[in-house]
Formats: sequence, C-alpha cells, structure tokens
Amino acid sequence: MAPTKLLLISYLSLISLSLSSQHREGTAAAKRYDNSTPPDDLGDPRPIEARDTVFIEEMTWMEVRDALKGGNTSIIIATGGIEQNGPYVALGKHNFVLRQDCEAIARLLGNTLVAPILSLIHISEPTRPY
Repeated sequence: MAPTKLLLISYLSLISLSLSSQHREGTAAAKRYDNSTPPDDLGDPRPIEARDTVFIEEMTWMEVRDALKGGNTSIIIATGGIEQNGPYVALGKHNFVLRQDCEAIARLLGNTLVAPILSLIHISEPTRPY
C-alpha cells in the first residue's frame, strides 16, 4: 500500500476515534461546549499588529473579526485545479495564478477578503497526450 493511502487511512481512523469518544461523552461534552453565550474575548483588542493581507487563511481569528468590523463586505471564493500540463509546467499552475489574481482583485475592489482557494475541481479531460 502506498504511503499516501496509509496516511489517509490513519487520518480517517483518528477522526473516527475522535468522533466516537465525543459520542461517548454525551451531555457532558454538550455542557462544556455551550454556544448559547459568546466567549468573553470577542471584544478583546489584538495583542499584536495585524498583517497586511487579504487572505483569510493567513489571518488570525481576531484579524478576521476586525476586518469584518472594519467594513470588509465581500469574499472572493476561487476555484483552481490540478491537472497535467505537459513536462515543463507545474500541476497547480491554476492555483498559483489565482492566488496572485485574487489578491490584486481584492485590493483593487477594497473591502474584500479572499477565502482559501479550492484547489481540487473536476477536470473533463484528465489525460492529454503531450
């Protein structure tokens, strides 16, 4: 079995173990993670200066909170892909181009953030002779 398959199986096993242990805890876990009242630290100031980024995945939750409070009203959700591109072009070229384009568009529009790029999409022609 290939190492990636073993890694995937191990990861899925950990998720399964985690879910089964949460199920066994029952109401005790529900009481511990009560979401009916917001956490006390939602209004706390950031302990460090915010990064100059439009990418949500590069922000802390406090930076996202402050970006939304600061007027960011739009989020770009981009889909890239990984596909065969011949012997000299990286498989993820769409994702690399999208990252630069999304940043430029978000900064040009203003008040816009960029969600993590969805990098796996359906390709209608999975193989091409080069």
